[in-house]
Amino acid sequence: MCCNWRKGAIFSWFAIVEFLPKNVRIKEFLHSMITIRGATSVDVDEEIHISERVCELFDKIMEMNALEKIYAIFFSVTPDIRSINPASIVRVKYHLSDIALMCLQEASFVNSAPRIIRTLILAQGTTQQFIYLHEASKLREDLSLPRIFER
Repeated sequence: MCCNWRKGAIFSWFAIVEFLPKNVRIKEFLHSMITIRGATSVDVDEEIHISERVCELFDKIMEMNALEKIYAIFFSVTPDIRSINPASIVRVKYHLSDIALMCLQEASFVNSAPRIIRTLILAQGTTQQFIYLHEASKLREDLSLPRIFER
């Protein structure tokens, strides 16, 4: 099983390399790839409130990071958030129909924080500032502190 996964992973990277412009070196391309993590919490499972919190999170991520190109944005929500899809909010409000967006439901664990929306952004950029807002700041207090990594 492990070998099949590894072969698939290698194939996937070759597929990415195949579509790169000829003047781009793979090492330079991969070096500029970053992931930005972020999370927020909601007080109630209501569309307007969730939309406000998702937009606040996305705006703060964009403000604090120098992103040149976004390739994909992933969201996850705890099982108690059901009224609206955060990926749909971002797609519509920020006109991101050409970017891959996906939303998943998180697994439910004992003592997990309720009403949390997480995001992972795959992008090309020069800074990597993770953003954790509201009650989600308690999830990773080490990452909630102001800090910027420059490449």
